[in-house]
Amino acid sequence: MTPARRILASTFPLVVVAIVAPACSGSSGWKAPTVVRIESKEPVASMMPSWINWLSDSPEGQPQALLLRDGDLIFGPDAPFRYQASDGTSLKIEAEKWMVRVGQKIVTIGFNEQEGRDWLAKATDSQLKDLRLVGIPKDISADVHDLLGRLASANPSVDLMLESEAGLLETLPKFAPRSVFMPDDAKAASVGLLANEPQLETLLIKSDEAGGLDVLAKIPKLTRLVVGDWDPAKTGPLPTGMNSHLRSLIVAGGSAVKDLAGLKNVPTDLEELSVIDTKNLTDITGVSRFPHLTTLILNGSEGIGDLSGLSALKDLRWVGVPEKTTQEQFAAFVSAHADLAVLDLIGNKQITSLAPLASLTHLEGLILQGPYENMSAIHALKTLKFVGLSDKVWDASPEQVAALKAALPDAMVVRVSPFCLGSGWILLLAPALLIVWAVRRRSVRLTAA
Repeated sequence: MTPARRILASTFPLVVVAIVAPACSGSSGWKAPTVVRIESKEPVASMMPSWINWLSDSPEGQPQALLLRDGDLIFGPDAPFRYQASDGTSLKIEAEKWMVRVGQKIVTIGFNEQEGRDWLAKATDSQLKDLRLVGIPKDISADVHDLLGRLASANPSVDLMLESEAGLLETLPKFAPRSVFMPDDAKAASVGLLANEPQLETLLIKSDEAGGLDVLAKIPKLTRLVVGDWDPAKTGPLPTGMNSHLRSLIVAGGSAVKDLAGLKNVPTDLEELSVIDTKNLTDITGVSRFPHLTTLILNGSEGIGDLSGLSALKDLRWVGVPEKTTQEQFAAFVSAHADLAVLDLIGNKQITSLAPLASLTHLEGLILQGPYENMSAIHALKTLKFVGLSDKVWDASPEQVAALKAALPDAMVVRVSPFCLGSGWILLLAPALLIVWAVRRRSVRLTAA
């Protein structure tokens, strides 16, 4: 088993999670993501706001880059860590089976490997305070119990990624985390313990029990929420009484979600909504409840094509377009939203002309699927700072890539690859799938060589 697979299988089972950057109030305060150049031996991905629908995987010698906000989670090469604006616009990422290092600092660590426990036992308080995320194992031995106590004393607000309900019950009372990623097996009674965490801001949760999400109304500072594999028929809608601090909501992999009626109690001040990989979602009229949305991601929602219902959402700045959106629907949507700053077309194969983009004079980020009739339409978009070209476009049309780089010398142009998460509990399946994808890519390259 490779080190990458070991850390994912044993230490970070819920690795694909997301922490959303604090949202600004209203479109006037919206801030575009930063283009961050990344040095890594493996593909890298940003978890927000569109999960790993695409990965930066430029050929050797070419730069990799991501669009990031303060607090977004990066996956790569082996485990997650939370990006901080203080990291700057250029990152070197290194990983081993028990940790992730950014620059000179270890920022993510797991307890399952002996190396991780040895490091924690010897780490200074300063090193412990540098940690941004810790993976809690399924079973907590006596030595891990002691190490958790030491870590909690030095860094009580570290993000907790929990593998089991037993680990949750053992660990949560020791810390005062701002972010908690709940284990898959947590029952409603255990989930209810989150009501004792008034400082909690970010929560990732899955529940298939009636009332299993009721605790969301009892977390006073909840700002960012990820609900995985949601079935409103079982849990009911998101509860009434959710606080007005909630700004970002991600619904991921809910095959039972057919419309947005389950969001009827969500505060109307919501600014970011991602509805990802919801295969049976066909009705998005409920989005009109949120007139202040700046970000709307609908990647992987196969039943949606028509975006005319979004015409009233004038504050939209970052949009992920559904895969069945037609050329005509795309042109109409772009015409109605001239202030778009980031546009993600990954996964869409029906848009063949990029001519409508000529009107987007504020566009800074663009992720393209292709193939397209031609790409000259975006050569004049000098506001672009980031262009992600699908591997098919990059590999099949090197002359188009060269022409684009020449026309946009100030933009970071990188190769990206679509990555379909499939159905089911995305947060659990994606790590293994990602490693399989990475191994396959390496094998293809070696064969081609």
